[in-house]
Amino acid sequence: MDAEKEKTGMEYERACRHFLMCVEGIGAAAAIRLVKHYGSARRVWGLAEKDIRQEQRLNERQKVNFMECRRRWDLAGEWQRTKEKGIKTVCFDDRIYPERLREIPDKPFLLYYIGRLPAETMPCVAVIGARMCSEYGRTVAADLAAGLAGRGIQVVSGMADGIDGIAQRSALEHGGMSYGVLGSGVDVCYPSSNRTLYQTLQIQGGVLSEFPPGTKPEAHHFPMRNRIISGLSDLILVIEAKERSGTRITVNMALEQGKEVYAVPGRITDELSRGCNRMILEGAGVAADINELAEAAWQAWGRNCRQGQEGIEETVWERNCRWGQEEGTEQMAEDRAGEKAEETEKRKEAMEVTETDRRGKTEAEKNMGERILRLIREKGMTADEILNCLLAQESGMDKTLNISSVQGMLSELMIMGRIVCHCGLYELKTCHIMRKRLY
Repeated sequence: MDAEKEKTGMEYERACRHFLMCVEGIGAAAAIRLVKHYGSARRVWGLAEKDIRQEQRLNERQKVNFMECRRRWDLAGEWQRTKEKGIKTVCFDDRIYPERLREIPDKPFLLYYIGRLPAETMPCVAVIGARMCSEYGRTVAADLAAGLAGRGIQVVSGMADGIDGIAQRSALEHGGMSYGVLGSGVDVCYPSSNRTLYQTLQIQGGVLSEFPPGTKPEAHHFPMRNRIISGLSDLILVIEAKERSGTRITVNMALEQGKEVYAVPGRITDELSRGCNRMILEGAGVAADINELAEAAWQAWGRNCRQGQEGIEETVWERNCRWGQEEGTEQMAEDRAGEKAEETEKRKEAMEVTETDRRGKTEAEKNMGERILRLIREKGMTADEILNCLLAQESGMDKTLNISSVQGMLSELMIMGRIVCHCGLYELKTCHIMRKRLY
């Protein structure tokens, strides 16, 4: 009876999903295709070898790796060792899977985490930048992260040396929540110099990774890790970056995901400021005031977040596997209950602020969007030029009109597919397509 219960339970399904992530060559996309087709990972695990050889969703190398790994894999033992380390998992079709990640095209199949997942009820800002940062960068990173934490905004980063670690430490020291996304397994602290930060994150937030436990940090893991950092965030904040750097990879991923990017300006003679200054020239928001930055983060969260997440239906495998007494089920319920209890007040405040803003600004935002589209109908314009034209039309009467609100509307129009940004100039998408055809 117990053996049958284990085979039909959520723990068994999670163990099979963990196995899929440990098969060399099978990434998130292939795993999602298999689970969607067969309905569960345990059915994939149970496929006969002749069926695997005929499986069109895997290439030849993946088929061979799958069969060889399965022959030597201790399903129950490997899963038990993962749980003994305090590692939890959440899969792409779980109800508690981060909504922000659910929306990106290359979402992770499975996330391993220690601590908690980022809360859906408050904004999340990715703070990224140079590892070998200047004293100016250190000061700005600490100050801005402290300001974000004090305004109920979560900080996510890669737990790296330099800007990442400084920002996360500052957020934690000022009572905020922070999350580290690793390019290794969540049980591997990298860099080792951030051991204290790694341990504190597990208490005041969490550490996350799509790589199985025990995975060592490798160079090709970090670009993959970066898409999760940007995917978990409502807004990206860049503090010091060379013109060509790994930070730019994260920024490009964020733009592809439709996320807003803000950069801290610096002296034109400083190499570490050239990347940020270039981003600003190309249309990134200027991070010069913590109040404007926090306002932009809350507005971005209001646009990105989904209301009524409690109404999300059970997934197919949750309905098939649920039997009520499994340890994993209880743990999920405890996690959700703990998060809700801790975040109730912040949820109420956030919803009140968002609802008030929505009632007061919906019509104004609609008008702003239409006015921007009229302004750029004939030629491309920078964000500053658009702001100046709008201020001239208002004769300076609209006090809410600033670069942040304009950038927010431009981002919204880009997400809607109405406009594009090319070399810092915003123009109608139809005009951009015609210009590309002409030249």
